[in-house]
Amino acid sequence: MKRVALWILAWMGVISMEIMAAAAAAGMTAAIMIPLARAERGYDAVGGEWLVIGGVMILTFYLIHRGVCNKVFGKRNQKERWIE
Repeated sequence: MKRVALWILAWMGVISMEIMAAAAAAGMTAAIMIPLARAERGYDAVGGEWLVIGGVMILTFYLIHRGVCNKVFGKRNQKERWIE
């Protein structure tokens, strides 16, 4: 039981760091896209720039998470990823 609890805590930390890294990338994208959209429109609004920002967040998280999982588990099949 203790091993499973430590495994869960470790993954919570890893995923938290992945989310923070993805949020940083999305924040940098927002810092560029929102002023550009505001200058183009001439007023504040919520538009398509948020799709780009969300896409950057999702794509960054996916790439980081895939890299971490490949490093931890190797390039094995998904079905083999069980706690031993």
